[in-house]
Amino acid sequence: FIVGGCGFISSPVLDNADKQVVSDSPINEQIVDEQDGGGKTEADDGSANSPKEENTATGNEARGQVTYTESIRLRVSQNFGQDIIFNQAIPLKNDDDLLKIMQDNLELDTSYGGSFISGINGIKMKSGAGRSDWFLYINGIASHTGLRDYVLNDKDEIYWDYHRWNPSSTNNAIIGAYPAPFLGGYRGNNNPTSILHDETSANLVYDLAASLEKLGVKVNLNNISAGIKNEPTIVIGTWDNLVANQTLYDLNKGYKRNGMNVHFTSGGLELLDYKGQVAGKGTDKSAVIVAWGRALGDANPLWLIVGTDESGLQKAVNTLINNPENIQGLYGVAILPQGNIALPLK
Repeated sequence: FIVGGCGFISSPVLDNADKQVVSDSPINEQIVDEQDGGGKTEADDGSANSPKEENTATGNEARGQVTYTESIRLRVSQNFGQDIIFNQAIPLKNDDDLLKIMQDNLELDTSYGGSFISGINGIKMKSGAGRSDWFLYINGIASHTGLRDYVLNDKDEIYWDYHRWNPSSTNNAIIGAYPAPFLGGYRGNNNPTSILHDETSANLVYDLAASLEKLGVKVNLNNISAGIKNEPTIVIGTWDNLVANQTLYDLNKGYKRNGMNVHFTSGGLELLDYKGQVAGKGTDKSAVIVAWGRALGDANPLWLIVGTDESGLQKAVNTLINNPENIQGLYGVAILPQGNIALPLK
């Protein structure tokens, strides 16, 4: 049972995050494709965990003294990361959990007897034709756990975003926490990152790999012909050189449901709104940086850095290497000759 929208503080235990779940409930994400997962926030079994804290001297905690050896970033936004409400690094104490940090820094509205977060800073969930809700991402991965159930780790990127949503589409991974999905992973699961490339993008791949390795990310390089496996993966290339890959071909075929908000065509890029409708296009010298997850809590996201040509691809890779702050908090981005545009389009 996956509860859509705002986060349960205490609720039924979830099944394995890799299972595909279909529900007729209007507040549950509906999985329409075998490759699609849920995109909603989390359920929780009510258990409380807290991060380990290193004290500078024996007995500090007993005397009421607390040391701050770690920190996270808490970001709250609207409209797919485009309108910032709160964005701050927060030191971690030994008794902090995610719910407590939110209570200390934000105004929360709850329902279901106080067990369900229905609003943040006065912005509340809406049902009906204009359904809008709060979505939680941890290190760029849609959470499948409750607020008390998640054990915070140093440098975690906690993102809440409020936006309208389409039950036939999913957003299980976003790009706005880069490089956290590859550096911090999800719930302590931090596998090496595989970077796959087409025949002409080797130099760009080496540059990006070197940049990630300097940050502490473990990287493996290979040609796209090696195939996409269930591991954190970045694919780099032009669409003409990547379309022969069956996984990418099938994923692109389900463009209205996969949550990446882009459709690759022989003539360029079709850029989508949140309903999966074409709202813009990119042709020459264009590229996108988008992410996809198989289900809630997928610790092995797939990122696509795909261009219409080498010029657009070069700009996209340079953005990650030199200006990652330009994509902070975003779900995806189209890099066009006239400038960068956040995805999905308004």
